Amino acid sequence: SSDLAAFAEIAGEFPSAELHIIGCRPALDAPRVRIHGRIPASGIPAHLADADIFCMPSRVEPSAVALVEAAACGLPVIATDVGGNAERMIPGTTGLLVEAGAVRQLADALRTLLGNRTLREQMGRAGRAFALETFTWPAVAEKMASRMRAELAAGEPRIP
Repeated sequence: SSDLAAFAEIAGEFPSAELHIIGCRPALDAPRVRIHGRIPASGIPAHLADADIFCMPSRVEPSAVALVEAAACGLPVIATDVGGNAERMIPGTTGLLVEAGAVRQLADALRTLLGNRTLREQMGRAGRAFALETFTWPAVAEKMASRMRAELAAGEPRIP
């Protein structure tokens, strides 16, 4: 997969870097790659707390909720330009967006964030703020209420 190929490309430059894969159990055995398989939702925060970067190189991604969860934990994200990924981040501000399947782009994004702690921390803070301002239940409820108030104030409500 592209994440393994990208990690292999940058591994020599970052000898302390590890790749942790959560959610599936691919049949592989590679140095500094840890496969955790499926874990209960209650175990996710501990893994995110131990991470420096959240990377989700999906080829298909309908909702991208994991990006929001990672950002809310203060992690910069690297994601592919599929599904809802671009809507769940601010490319260049909360993380980096790469083309799906583009191993070199993914490796470069990993290289950029692994090599620049200040940028990682800055993107992590921006991502947390974005997630809390945009995707919490109170934020979503306020957006809905604001839209309803605007429609009612404009006269006859429209149903799209």
